[in-house]
Amino acid sequence: ISRPNRSDAHLSSADEAAREAEVREYFDDAAPKRHTKPSRSEHSAVYTDALVPDSSHPELDKFQELEAHTERLVYEGGKVGEEFVETEYYKDLGGVGKQHHTVTPGSLRLLLHFFRDLSAYELQNLLTFLSFVCANIAARADRNGIH
Repeated sequence: ISRPNRSDAHLSSADEAAREAEVREYFDDAAPKRHTKPSRSEHSAVYTDALVPDSSHPELDKFQELEAHTERLVYEGGKVGEEFVETEYYKDLGGVGKQHHTVTPGSLRLLLHFFRDLSAYELQNLLTFLSFVCANIAARADRNGIH
């Protein structure tokens, strides 16, 4: 910002005051409107707000418009339609839990190969654990209707 030169045009004091009032009014209108804060030190039963209420409240206008309509909404629907659409994808998934895997002599030989170095005690613990797992799998399948 530079200082005005002596040769710059100067306004009269009345014009200067009018211009100042115009600028002040512009910035007062542009400033955000805030509610006045109540005094913390002095309690007042009356809360005054310096805001002038605007004539336009879209939410209030919409609410009053909705309240003005006295007709009721009547539901005349029928049965709710099925949202599930069966596709080939779901048909393929239906058999996932129902597949039965049989134990073949080859798979038994493979298991014996992996467990051949176990002691009798370790083998007994393993068989107890496997029988427990198989019983739980069978119980879960019965609960879910998978046979």
